[in-house]
Amino acid sequence: MIAKYSSNSRQDLLNAQEKLKKLPRLKFFLASLKIEISGILVPESKYLLFSFEDEKSTFWIGYKRLLQSTHIHVAVIGDFNQKSFETFTLDTLRDSEVLEDLLPLNDLTALGDPQGIQALKTLLGDRGIHVDSNETFLLFSFPEIIDPPEICLPHGYFVDKIREQDIPLVMDTWKYGSPSEEEQIRVRIEKLGTVCIRQNSSQLANHVGFAAGFALLEHDGSIIHLYVLPGYRGRKLRDAIFPVLAYKAQKKFGIEPFFCCLRENNIMLNWAQEEWKVLDDNGDHYAVDWLSISIDEFRKEFLSQ
Repeated sequence: MIAKYSSNSRQDLLNAQEKLKKLPRLKFFLASLKIEISGILVPESKYLLFSFEDEKSTFWIGYKRLLQSTHIHVAVIGDFNQKSFETFTLDTLRDSEVLEDLLPLNDLTALGDPQGIQALKTLLGDRGIHVDSNETFLLFSFPEIIDPPEICLPHGYFVDKIREQDIPLVMDTWKYGSPSEEEQIRVRIEKLGTVCIRQNSSQLANHVGFAAGFALLEHDGSIIHLYVLPGYRGRKLRDAIFPVLAYKAQKKFGIEPFFCCLRENNIMLNWAQEEWKVLDDNGDHYAVDWLSISIDEFRKEFLSQ
């Protein structure tokens, strides 16, 4: 039996949140729900969740739309049965509300448990839908209660937010951008949260200062696109950017902000604190897979019926 939860009903989202509280490693589901429940992203966003449960396993799939991009969240709890998962996934993809929610869209990605994501990749591949990118990330999360950060910056630097003038820089330095990225950045600036460390400058007419480093809060509660400009590296600006944005996000939405780190990113892995690691059911560092899905092929298979 498949259960469905829609952001059209606040009670639906609260019910889903209550069930997912038992699965604290599923940060992207829990934070997405809290942000959606806040109502701050209406009308730019919509969230649909589905769950399936039998004696041995539980599956969750969420479809989160932000503007013209749709993000699929996948979770597998217990034993994994690929046939059951594929049947469940196809049923959700053919749900009328999902199909309406996915139209029109320009970008489609998926994030979640490796078993589920790779099964989704197989399911799509069997239908001629290619995956443009497939990467594995390790998950880190800030604590349940974040203390106000002590900010220690070099002389002449200060904490600000990303501003309109910074959007071209943010777009140029973000490899995971979507066709609607510019609009999404504006939503993050206006409704979610950003941090930008600047260097004072009297050379600029508005005296706002040069952007030295920044990060943004995503609609699923993740801190994304940490970037420090090359000329400003080695000054520990990251030590201010992350805690400030995490604290703001928790204070605003009541979430446990998290971030994903590529397995190969040794600089970030060495910087992150041990207690920030999210652990899987076996006590190992929890890994998630990310897919970028060919939208034209997906639209042809599922949206032209």
